[in-house]
Order: sequence, then C-alpha cells, then structure tokens
Amino acid sequence: MQFLPSSTQRLVLEYIRDGGAVARSEIAASTGINPGALSRLMRDLIEAGLVHEGTRIRAARGQPPLPLSLNPGAAWSVGLSFSLHEIEVVGINFAGTCIAERVVPLPEGDAEVILAQCARLVHALVASGPQGTQPPLGLGVALPGYFNHATPPKVETFAALSALSGQDLSGLSGRFGLPTWIENNSTAAALAEFYHRPDRQARTLGLINVGYGFSAGFIVGGRLYRGRAGNAGEIGRMYPRGTPRPSVLDLGDTLAAAGHPVTSTPALADLCADPPPVLRAWVRRAGQQLAHAMNMVDLIIAPDELVLGGQLPVDLANMLFAEVSAAQMDRPDRRIRVSQLGPLAAAKGAAFLPLYHGFAPLTGTAQDQK
Repeated sequence: MQFLPSSTQRLVLEYIRDGGAVARSEIAASTGINPGALSRLMRDLIEAGLVHEGTRIRAARGQPPLPLSLNPGAAWSVGLSFSLHEIEVVGINFAGTCIAERVVPLPEGDAEVILAQCARLVHALVASGPQGTQPPLGLGVALPGYFNHATPPKVETFAALSALSGQDLSGLSGRFGLPTWIENNSTAAALAEFYHRPDRQARTLGLINVGYGFSAGFIVGGRLYRGRAGNAGEIGRMYPRGTPRPSVLDLGDTLAAAGHPVTSTPALADLCADPPPVLRAWVRRAGQQLAHAMNMVDLIIAPDELVLGGQLPVDLANMLFAEVSAAQMDRPDRRIRVSQLGPLAAAKGAAFLPLYHGFAPLTGTAQDQK
C-alpha cells in the first residue's frame, strides 16, 4: 500500500526537496515543528523509504548532524505531452530526476489513433521498468489548449491535435491503466520550472511558454495556480491566430514561406545552430512581443522569477531571451531567466503532477507557512 503522508509530513518532504540534503535542526527551525514531533515524523518517513540519512556533516563542535534527503528510488511517475510535431513521454524518480524518455512523431488520424499511440508509449516506458518492478505512482498529461467548463472536462486544442478537441478527458485513467492528472501544458511546464529553479527561495514563478501558441503558467506561494477551469495564463489572445505572433506554429509558417520548412523539433534545433536571416528576423520580432507579454505578467503578479521557456530547442530559447532581456532593463528588481529544460519541459512538468498531488504541501511550502 502506498504511504499517505500527513499534511505536516508533506511540508517536510517539500522542504527537503527544496534543500537537497538538510539537517533536522534546519528543518525544525524553518518549519517551526517541535524537535520531538519532527523526530517521530522523520522516523515514519525513513521507515516508509521516502527519506534516507546520509553521512554525518562535519561540524565545528558537538555531534555532527545527519543530512536528510529524498530517496530517489522511493517512487516514480510518468509524464505525457504534445508538441506541434511529436508526442513526448518521460519518467522521473522521486527526487525529480529524469530516468527515461521517449519521443515519437505525432500520428495523423482520429482520437483513437492518437490515444492508442500515447498508450503504447506509456506502456512501453512502464514495461521498461526504470525503477525495477515498482509501478509508477501515476501519469500526468499536459495538453495544449483551452479547457471548457463542462462536466466531464473537454479541451479545445490545435489543428494537429484537433481530433482530441471535445473528447471526454475523464476516461484517460482507464485507457492508460494509471491514476491520471491532466493540466494545461503551460501550467505543467511551470511546475517543472519551479522544481528546477536555481533560486530555491523563490516561491512565486511565472512562465511564458512558447509552443504551438504562447501562454503563461503560474506557481503562487509554492502551489499551482490554475485559474478558472485550469485556464490561467491565456495571454496568447494578445496576438490572435492568423496574425504575427511569438509561437512555434507562426515560426514554422514563416520558415516554410522562406524555403526552410521544418517538420520536427530536432529539425528546428538544427536550423537554430546556424540560423538563416529569416529566423533571425523572426526572433527579433517575436522577442519584442514576448517582452511585452512578460512585462504585463510581471506587472500583474510580480513573481519572484519570470521564466521564458516552453517546448523550444534551447538555442532558440536563448536567442529569444537575448531579445527579451534587451527590452527589460527598465526594472532592475525584476528577475528573469531562460529555461534550460528544452522541448521536454511540459512532459517533465506533467511527470511531476503525481508527485505534486501525492506529496507536496496542501496549502503552500514551509517558508509560506512560517
């Protein structure tokens, strides 16, 4: 039976996830948990295999503390996402490290064809047993598009995935044979950015996600901010479809018109290694549009970190970030960075969903609750 952590244990697990290897005294001081209660709590987490003790840390005086860290082998989970050309599936361990990944072309066909391919990918990754015979905690699915307010939930998504538009999403758990969580791809990617953030003190994060379209995802106080029906961050409506906009679809159309067609993310990455003039011109224009969008998000939620990323080749993300940075120097207090997660950002965030829902604090992180 899966260990079900209490709300206080969730708080401690998140603190350890943020800190890496931390001592009991640090956890007690930061969370306000009584040392005696913390010892009992940690005993249960260690016996459950979620946390393990490392080698004692040398101290100036007294008994050296034992550092506590997450046990990577305690559990694992799977994430599934869609880009303009591919389906991506990844597996991550309990510490959040990617341990398996598979990427295949997005097939043409109806919903059954697409979902059958997704199921084959997930089942193949699970059967490969990256964590031995231990089944994954569950599956996270990141879908690009707009969720309606109906019951059961449905999504309106882009042309290549239009077969999934209007489909009942509530039955996906049965199709994959795993507990399944579904999020907008920008929200999922924001979760991945939060768990990979270089500044572990950052509690609020905004992601500008460039993909088929462009949208935003938010973490507020260490928790996903989903908005009404999971549709927070629909900033792409600033630049409607059919007009020049900072999206991978718009870039693909621009490149094709100039004689540089790309039909996969790796092909786009190759083109970015030696960008033709049309790509450089697109980056200049899209960078200005993204800078405007990031300014708007920053003024509304004032996040600790503002990230430019999404399902982009790293070279392209860096090129866009250079343009954004040049237009953002009017606010010295603003912290912006470019994602280094690459095209699998949404899939990695989707893989975090089972860990997030099963083990993260219910109302925030340790620092938010002090």
